[in-house]
Amino acid sequence: MAAEDLFRHELSGAPDPQDDPYRVGRIAAAAARALGAAGASISVQVSEVRVPFGASDATAALAESVQFTEGVGPCIESIMTRSRVDAPASVLRRRWPGLAERWRTDTPYRSALSEPILLDGVTGALDVYLTHDDGAAGLGTHAVDTVSALVTTCLREDFYASIANPDVERRSVVWVAIGMTRERFGIDASEALSRVRDQAREAGVTVDDFARQLLIDARRLH
Repeated sequence: MAAEDLFRHELSGAPDPQDDPYRVGRIAAAAARALGAAGASISVQVSEVRVPFGASDATAALAESVQFTEGVGPCIESIMTRSRVDAPASVLRRRWPGLAERWRTDTPYRSALSEPILLDGVTGALDVYLTHDDGAAGLGTHAVDTVSALVTTCLREDFYASIANPDVERRSVVWVAIGMTRERFGIDASEALSRVRDQAREAGVTVDDFARQLLIDARRLH
């Protein structure tokens, strides 16, 4: 079955958008299925913070959160350059060793492909996660192009509904942590995010988890 047919077949089982306004995860799952990948996630860049829109499953959501915590990786580069970024295992280890190690430890993913998505002037990315070392090799350029276009079309149809979903709410706590850090140390948002990332890595958790911890105990901030 062609990639487009696989995508539409997977998505056809999703509830009506009016009953399920958080169907971005289903779109990501359809993309993963159509490309024969282990998982996928969709995110957009808002100011200093990349906001997750949805993931195919909990493991893909964790992979996105880990990449956001590291502050580097194929998704960030794809958004910055608005170009496709192929990240086989050799590239991950060479360019982003911290991310490669975290993915190897916390997920089954060994390589990835990031595809830019343009939505109403907002730049985002479709991250495709793979359990082999080869990255985009074998996926097929036409299949990737087709699935990327289908994802973009689906998101444009549901863009505003997509903003209000649990994944976005999860990342919104990071904005609060950035605000707390700016006020405490008198620094700008970029420096505050870097500081929160550093402390999250020191604690061995994701930025999302560390931000939630700060809301409970602000003394963890240093």
